[in-house]
Amino acid sequence: YATSAVLRVTFGWEDEGLPKSVVLKTPANNNQRDDEEAKYHYLMFRRECNVYDWTQKYTKLPAPHIYHIKRHTKEFSGVVVMEDIGERGVQQDAIKGLTIDMVRDLLQQLAVLHTISMKHTGWNTT
Repeated sequence: YATSAVLRVTFGWEDEGLPKSVVLKTPANNNQRDDEEAKYHYLMFRRECNVYDWTQKYTKLPAPHIYHIKRHTKEFSGVVVMEDIGERGVQQDAIKGLTIDMVRDLLQQLAVLHTISMKHTGWNTT
């Protein structure tokens, strides 16, 4: 089940240098959840914020740009504002699958991620 709510916010800026849209992620609504489930959602969102912070330090990682992170507090449920990669990303046809070159590129990117994550474990900080 989802631990975050995800929204795409589209802007009508006249300035071409500003993003046309961003993605907002917030923890799932915990008001109707029991204490254990609410704690799980809180911990997952906190870990997610740590990972997003961590990815911004390593330019070799293919990750969306993070514009802002507001961590969860008693007064505020937390939010991540990030680049909407839908504009630059490509979604492949699941039926056709990936080409050999696409799989090779994917494995190369995973190798970079694993190498950096083994050397720099800041993403794992709770």
